[in-house]
Amino acid sequence: MSNAQSGLTIMRRDLDSIIRQGKAELPSECCGLMIGRREGGRCVCHHIRPTGNADKSPYSFTIAPEELLKGYRHADDLGMELVGIYHTHPARPFPSSVDLGFMKWSAPVWLIVSSLNWAYAAYVLEGGRPVKVNVTLVQPSFYRQ
Repeated sequence: MSNAQSGLTIMRRDLDSIIRQGKAELPSECCGLMIGRREGGRCVCHHIRPTGNADKSPYSFTIAPEELLKGYRHADDLGMELVGIYHTHPARPFPSSVDLGFMKWSAPVWLIVSSLNWAYAAYVLEGGRPVKVNVTLVQPSFYRQ
């Protein structure tokens, strides 16, 4: 793990929603956006925004440009930013070589959920390599503090 401040904070109910979305979209990978704020090295997700998988594939995903633009606008309307991408994998939750290519120019943290057993992990890219970061699950009351 990079440092103690790095990671992703996400509501348990949002992670549960991502898993439900993944199950509903099987056999295709599901995907979506995480909207929130960066607090130091942490990405704090306040909202998830499911998107369609333009590939409709069990082995890849693409978020259509218009969906990505809607996500950026939604984040801006909320006074927030796009802090992460999430998607499912039909393997262990680790970035593929294709993921690594896109991680170079997209959101700071990627949450990957395995459609084999619904295990999850989050990664950031440091020096061109994926680094696993801590995922902290919180309740809605966390955001009222």
